[in-house]
Amino acid sequence: MNTLSLRRRQTEWLAESSSTKCLTELIHARFKTRTAGGDPSVFTTWGEIMSEPEMPFPIGAVVRRRFKKGNFFHYGVASEFYHPETMQQMIYQFGGPYEGELDDSSLRLNILNRIWSAQQGSHTGFRVGVTDYITFSEGREIEIVDVPDDAYPVLQRAKSMLHVSDYNLLTRNCEHYANYALHGTWSSSQADNLTVGKVVDGVKLLFGSLFRKDGL
Repeated sequence: MNTLSLRRRQTEWLAESSSTKCLTELIHARFKTRTAGGDPSVFTTWGEIMSEPEMPFPIGAVVRRRFKKGNFFHYGVASEFYHPETMQQMIYQFGGPYEGELDDSSLRLNILNRIWSAQQGSHTGFRVGVTDYITFSEGREIEIVDVPDDAYPVLQRAKSMLHVSDYNLLTRNCEHYANYALHGTWSSSQADNLTVGKVVDGVKLLFGSLFRKDGL
């Protein structure tokens, strides 16, 4: 679906909606821009989103980028929102880098941020939220994995999991989340394809990153 068709479809969603709640949700799209990582709190209208030029990824598309080390990818879903200050498109993600310094002193998050260290001015979280695509990329190329014919149900499923924080590398990871948003099924080829050798390599990578300044 090209950009013009997608925008036309977005307009149709507004015109066809008979639910006040649904219409309000579409028009008054909100998100939190700082360390809470994706709570809706700053209003941005759908019309403003559509008119912004810095929306480089198809809305609802599954995107990914490589980690700095190893052959693993971090996945996300291109959102309908943009950052109110930088005007950059936001990405839904389960775990991953978020804007702002870490404000949680829990051992779990501190270990995570030592293993998967984020760039200066950001931190790594376990939760489902939104982050701008520059923060999401961590300086690496973002690939488009799949583009849905209809982005609306993808966005609804992505938003339905906001604030969830029970991240698990093998059973509830970023790829599971992206595929759930896209298809409604909980699956991860990275988790499914893990062999004993890959697990050992992964453990070596994780523990090795504890002693490197740049993490994963």
